[in-house]
Amino acid sequence: MSHHLAEWLDRYFAEKFARVRSERTKRHYRRAIKWLIAANADRGALSAAELLTNESCRRMLAYLLSVRGQEPVTANTSRKFVVAFAAWCRDENLIAKPITVDRLMVPMNPPEALSDSQVERLWKAAKNATGCRSKRTCRRADAGKRTRCGGRSRRR
Repeated sequence: MSHHLAEWLDRYFAEKFARVRSERTKRHYRRAIKWLIAANADRGALSAAELLTNESCRRMLAYLLSVRGQEPVTANTSRKFVVAFAAWCRDENLIAKPITVDRLMVPMNPPEALSDSQVERLWKAAKNATGCRSKRTCRRADAGKRTRCGGRSRRR
C-alpha cells in the first residue's frame, strides 16, 4: 500500500472509527484498498490520489468479479468501502472529487417455494413443538401451564 494511502487510511480510521467500528471492519477496508491497488497494478505506480478515481474503482469491481470470482453483492461491499473512504478524502481536500461509481446490479434470486410435503412436515413439526430449548420457564401451548421447557414465556 502506498505510503500516503496508508497514512490517509490511518487518519480515516482515527476520525471515523474511534468509537463505533470494529477491527474486523477495519480489515475489510484495508482489504478493499489492497484490491483497488491490485486491480490497477498494470497501470504502474500510481499516487494515492490517482488510485481514488472512478476508473480505478471500476477496474477494482471488474477484478473482483473476474479474478477473485466474487459475486456482485460482495464486490458492492468493497465498492462501498472505497467510495466512503474517497468521500472522506474529498472532504479533507486530499483528492479533487469523490468516486461516483454505481453499484453492480445484483440478480434477483427469489427463494423457491416449499413443496406441499415440506409445508405438511413444517405444520406437523409446529403442532408437535413443546417449546424452545433454553432453560427458562415458559408456557406450553398444549397444557397451558408453566414448565421448564425453555424459551420466552408466552400465553396462547
